[in-house]
Amino acid sequence: MRYSTSRSWNKKKKNILSILNSGIASQPGYISSGSMLGVGAYFARLDEVGKSMQYADQFLLVAEVATGKEYKLSAPCDGRKLLISNPEYQSVHCVAGPYLRHDEYCIYHDNQIKVKYLIQIKPTTEEIK
Repeated sequence: MRYSTSRSWNKKKKNILSILNSGIASQPGYISSGSMLGVGAYFARLDEVGKSMQYADQFLLVAEVATGKEYKLSAPCDGRKLLISNPEYQSVHCVAGPYLRHDEYCIYHDNQIKVKYLIQIKPTTEEIK
């Protein structure tokens, strides 16, 4: 299954270039936005790309993500700690509900992520105004 994530091109050109060269880091040294499921790489399904678009300025990354056995949650918590105590799971899936409008997936190992596409987003005329 393919998932999407985003990075701001205007503010983080070096990050985009680094991701294209090295992949998405599941344990980044710098966290630019929240970490409600712990430090990891966050993804949304392509049919919920609106979640990733909340963080995108001009570009959207599409990746293949091996979620493996998912630890499903209905509320935010530190997923990395959950997986340490439950090693049979390979990712955390926080299901949309009272805490989230969109499902979110958090991956904690780089080898579960493969960047496939970089999509340029062109603003509509109304967004330019």
